[in-house]
Amino acid sequence: EAHEDCRFFTWNAANELCALKSSDLGRRRHVGATSGPTHCRGCFEENIDLVGNEMAFCSAPSAVECQGHCRRHRGCRFFTWSASGKRCMLKNSDAGSRRSDKDTTSGPRLCEAIPKIIT
Repeated sequence: EAHEDCRFFTWNAANELCALKSSDLGRRRHVGATSGPTHCRGCFEENIDLVGNEMAFCSAPSAVECQGHCRRHRGCRFFTWSASGKRCMLKNSDAGSRRSDKDTTSGPRLCEAIPKIIT
């Protein structure tokens, strides 16, 4: 079954339960648990619009340039870039909904912000 808001998971080997999560907030070490992102692709999410949490708008010729604007803008943690309008939307959170949109690419301020799998 697909869960649109699922971005992370935690597998608990002791009780064989998998917890689906919309965020990685509250991470902590737990013996017997394995957590990580739901996908292991690159850091950008193509065809995804992070809805809401806009703090600034600017123009950018590419998603990479938009990410650069985010890195230089105080408080920016995520971005969504629109290819057709070359529009960069800087965001203070990715906590809003995710909408499928073939015109957009979204990502974190830094690609290193994607968590490593914790065991």
